[in-house]
Amino acid sequence: MSKQSAWDYLSEKGKNVYVQLGTRCQKTINKLKTQDLIDTVRESKMVGYDEGGPYKMLEHELERRDSNKKWYLAIIAVVVTVTGILINIFIE
Repeated sequence: MSKQSAWDYLSEKGKNVYVQLGTRCQKTINKLKTQDLIDTVRESKMVGYDEGGPYKMLEHELERRDSNKKWYLAIIAVVVTVTGILINIFIE
């Protein structure tokens, strides 16, 4: 299956995700829902549109969001831990 025909098999939602990623405007990219990115990755693999630059940009954005999510969770865990330790110190 060629790349052109694979593009034709993508849903409108999947094509829209690629078009918005192609703008390279961070505000536009941030408006994309993470679930839409995940769905587009699955769909792209299914129709054979998982090679080349646009797919790499899609994967990169998904990895970036996953990394940010992990950092937020780590910071929250540290704050909760420090709060717990301070509460135990002041209670005793």
